[in-house]
Amino acid sequence: MTLVLFCADWCRECREVMKEVDKFKSLIDSELQVLKVDIDAEVNKVKADEYGVDSVPMLMFFRSGEVLWRHKGVILAAELRTIFDGF
Repeated sequence: MTLVLFCADWCRECREVMKEVDKFKSLIDSELQVLKVDIDAEVNKVKADEYGVDSVPMLMFFRSGEVLWRHKGVILAAELRTIFDGF
């Protein structure tokens, strides 16, 4: 499973979410891959558009290339754990 964080360097909320993602990662015993995608990088704009990223931060859980869940805005590590455990 992969957790993707669509973000931007200028985004304060994105930095907050990254801290929560790090906490979440420490709570689980899993081979979860976490990817940070900077939407301002030219190479990432196509993917951001493809997945309908219209604001940041946006988180998505993927399994086998399929989006299982998406969330806009700040979320706490405990909430991510609850969602993850549901998969």
